[in-house]
Amino acid sequence: MAAETPLVSVIVPVYNGKEYLSSCVSSIQAQTENNIEIILVDDGSTDGSGVMCDAFAAGDKRIVAVHQKNGGVSAARNKGLEIARGKYIMFCDCDDEVLPRYCQAHAEAMARPGVALTISSTQGLPSGIAALPCKEGVYFPSYDQLLQLWGAGWLWCCWGKCYDGGVVRRHGLRFHGEIAHGEDSIFVVEYITCLLDRSGQICLWQEHLYRYFDTPGSLSKITSAMADSMRCKLEAIHRMDELVGFDRREMEDLLTADRIKLTDMAFQDSLRRYRAWQVWRGSRAVKAALTKPDMAEVRAEGQRLEVFGHLYRRMLRLGSPLLLYLFLRLRWIILEGPMVRLLHRRRLRKF
Repeated sequence: MAAETPLVSVIVPVYNGKEYLSSCVSSIQAQTENNIEIILVDDGSTDGSGVMCDAFAAGDKRIVAVHQKNGGVSAARNKGLEIARGKYIMFCDCDDEVLPRYCQAHAEAMARPGVALTISSTQGLPSGIAALPCKEGVYFPSYDQLLQLWGAGWLWCCWGKCYDGGVVRRHGLRFHGEIAHGEDSIFVVEYITCLLDRSGQICLWQEHLYRYFDTPGSLSKITSAMADSMRCKLEAIHRMDELVGFDRREMEDLLTADRIKLTDMAFQDSLRRYRAWQVWRGSRAVKAALTKPDMAEVRAEGQRLEVFGHLYRRMLRLGSPLLLYLFLRLRWIILEGPMVRLLHRRRLRKF
């Protein structure tokens, strides 16, 4: 007798996630929708995560464990797409968790006439719930809606969404393995362009069903990878522009905001090598940085787009290297440093 076709396939790329994998898999196993397939793709882990995947598969017939040489998160997700049997496809990172209704709620929304993509809000930890920028409802993909979703970052991640497995298979959609960071945005945009061809609709609602953990040292925090993702997002914008007619100036502003944050992140990281008492050396470094053309552009564009926080913008307007250095160092010592150390000590698993 043929095995029952799962309603939802949840693909979990796994690489050295031993510390978090048990919580992740347990949260998927606890779904209110039982007809699911959990695909754990061990991407050449060296910390015992692969053994854990096999143990999970042995204890739950819904779990499939596969192993491959390390090829990156895109390769792992692509492997999951190759073997996924579900009517719908969803993703979860191995250091994140999902709430019990994650699969059921998305599957119910996908069952509505014409719906081919669902997006719900997430709970980003430790920063809190991230609400969708659009009103709840079912829409045909439009310029205004997609622009809002893009600008708020909701088209940059593959998780927190549900995809029609038929669309993925019919168009042979895959993640781009040559991209180290930002591969999600290309996949999501390419999927949406397929919906435009068949007038598929997007369902949005504000129930937070996915817990995203902002892990210190994660790929999303690596400056070089973020720089690579800028090119990927530009490619995605051009593709969307061809099919939807995105306004280039508005989209360039969105990328400008990304570039400003990237440049500013590198600037602030360069200041952290100075000790708290090395005020004058730090302020001289700030003064030298502020005279560079790229930082001058960052200041001007950042003020125009209001990218930085309110206090940071005021410090930039004052233009005092000493005050700016003290502001950044104090913010790190008082706010950011303790939070990073806290996340290193424990994963904030209890709420």
